[in-house]
Amino acid sequence: RDVYPNPVRSEATFVYALPDAVTVRLEIFDLLGRKVATVANGRRSAGRHEATWRVGSVSSGVYLARFTAAGRSIVQKIVVVQ
Repeated sequence: RDVYPNPVRSEATFVYALPDAVTVRLEIFDLLGRKVATVANGRRSAGRHEATWRVGSVSSGVYLARFTAAGRSIVQKIVVVQ
């Protein structure tokens, strides 16, 4: 899974590949653990996918993107610069 650009000014694109069709969930959290966005949620086919997070009015700072699929989670740090 990859995210670009990072740091983010207006929107971030997440790119991920799935070997099989699975349910995915991509959520963004602030450092206090509050969910600020759900970027992807649902079943996706095998292959390459993209999801976009439009940061909107969130404050500048560090956020965590949690990608969950097939019972596994990956967390990645994202820096937002407004």
